[in-house]
Amino acid sequence: MKNAGVEAPYILMAHSMSGPYVTYWENKYPEEVSGVIFNNSISSANEEMPEEGLPKFMRDAAVTIGTFANNTGWTTVKNALFAEEYDEYGEYSKDALAFEKASVPNYGEVRNYNVNMRTAWDSIQANDIPKVYITNDYETLEDAREYLMFLYGEVDEELAQELFEESQSEEHKEHRKKISEYCKSLGNCEEVNIPASHEISDQKPEEFVKEIEKLIDRIK
Repeated sequence: MKNAGVEAPYILMAHSMSGPYVTYWENKYPEEVSGVIFNNSISSANEEMPEEGLPKFMRDAAVTIGTFANNTGWTTVKNALFAEEYDEYGEYSKDALAFEKASVPNYGEVRNYNVNMRTAWDSIQANDIPKVYITNDYETLEDAREYLMFLYGEVDEELAQELFEESQSEEHKEHRKKISEYCKSLGNCEEVNIPASHEISDQKPEEFVKEIEKLIDRIK
């Protein structure tokens, strides 16, 4: 960033697997960070990956296959063949997807997932940097229906019911409780829920942008 002429402090945004990295950075270098957005990202509420048995075998197999596909060019070929299915990129689909292999963290960092999390969580010290942690839980059955319509263009009522019931389960409530504890440990971290897909900003961009604007106002 410095070499590019972009000076600190920065507003960091973590989505999904990048949660531990942003957590570590804003605790290790707080003077370089003015705000943090946790966009449905991994937190200390998430469990580590199994280090043995079938889950580990399947994880290693996925990494091996993905790495092979990247190195041999198959990922690029796949993107070129199916780029038209990604309407959100429009005429730039093929150009955007040509770089996908360089931005998929699963192939490069999944093997270090557990140690990265432990390192990040051990670094946590509450500070005053403004933060927001955005979750995507379904609060009503209609939220689950909207998600399925966004994803598939139609609603399977049985699946919608299953998704909603899962979001209301005791196990999920316990997970949310751990997220709250994580946010409290960071200091100055607000919790916001936007019922949507994992890619919250794709399904509900306007609601997502409003939360970003609120964070920027807090920084000012």
